[in-house]
Amino acid sequence: MDKSNGNSKTIKIEDVEHPDLSGFFKIIPVSNSDLADDQEAAIKRLNHYLKNVETSVQPQDEQVFELQQNYVARLRSIANGIRDKQQSGHDLLVRLGTAFGEYKSLPEQLHYIRSVGADLHPKKDPRTLKLNPLDVDASEELRALYLEIQKTLTVVDVVLSRREGDLSKKSSFDHKDQQRHLSLLRREYLQRLKEIADYAWLHRDATAYGTQKLTLFQEAFVSREADYVKNKHIQSLGLRAALLLVPLTALYLFFTSGGTSLTASDNIKIWTGFLALAAGACIGTWLSFSLRRTSIGFTDLVLLEPDRVNPTSRLIYVVLLTCILGLLLELGMVPLQIAGVKITPSTGFMVAFLIGILSGISERSLAGFVSGKASSLMKSLEGKAMDEKNGK
Repeated sequence: MDKSNGNSKTIKIEDVEHPDLSGFFKIIPVSNSDLADDQEAAIKRLNHYLKNVETSVQPQDEQVFELQQNYVARLRSIANGIRDKQQSGHDLLVRLGTAFGEYKSLPEQLHYIRSVGADLHPKKDPRTLKLNPLDVDASEELRALYLEIQKTLTVVDVVLSRREGDLSKKSSFDHKDQQRHLSLLRREYLQRLKEIADYAWLHRDATAYGTQKLTLFQEAFVSREADYVKNKHIQSLGLRAALLLVPLTALYLFFTSGGTSLTASDNIKIWTGFLALAAGACIGTWLSFSLRRTSIGFTDLVLLEPDRVNPTSRLIYVVLLTCILGLLLELGMVPLQIAGVKITPSTGFMVAFLIGILSGISERSLAGFVSGKASSLMKSLEGKAMDEKNGK
């Protein structure tokens, strides 16, 4: 019968205050305890390993010290196994041998840590890079390069995460293949960024070349991802414009079909003109993005529109501004004439539709124009109010 199967404790673990290491301990055999031979061997070896790490601790080297601290924690876990008889003596010896072997390979571990600037995380299916922290005395150029790598990582993650989100909304027979393709694509991008970070880490005096490599990566990333990002935005904006056009067209046909008494109203041309104006604004807004953004840069892949307005809100915003412009034209507050003919939304469908399209295309100028008119109107009203007050 194996003596290690008794119920009594075989050892006592006592905390020892160490000037540097936390959780340090020593093993005290319990008197009159029955120890199996392999357990006695495990205790002797454990004490030897503890003595070894106690005399070689290097608190001045943070990376070495962290590995030594982890090693002590592993030894304590093994000691708990001896005390609580959770494993056989043979298994404990195996665990001790593994722990000591990894500890002895500390120089190789440190060489790897100090020869790379980043690690893929997680290893199996990487989602990002973990950049090693820079030393306090790192140059400004190296710090700038590392910040640029972090910014690049953010752009890559956002673009690919959005593609993954779009894919999850689709139901197709090749869904898994496309997911695998995106996963491999992410790994490829991260591996290339890791190579740049590793180069910058090892060649700290050659940051200019590392910056050039990063710039080339960003340009290649734009070449591969810009089409998807831009076309996806155009499709999204176009779909929402089409959905908004449906009720506008239905209302226009309703008012112009003659099937209601409203069509007899003197103001019907104004109402239908504004519907045509709004419909044109939807189309113009859709065209506006393609005309404004003929090319996009690296950071544009994350933020295509600086104002961060989503497609639906943008369409409503431009339609309302266009309708305000239509009111200004209709009331004569903004005179517009062609060949002596006053142009307003009620002039005709084609005119109103064209004004709407042009307003949508020039949406940014439209916002400034309407805002300027509102400001000048308020100033004029304020001036008249002051004049009336002074006149009294």
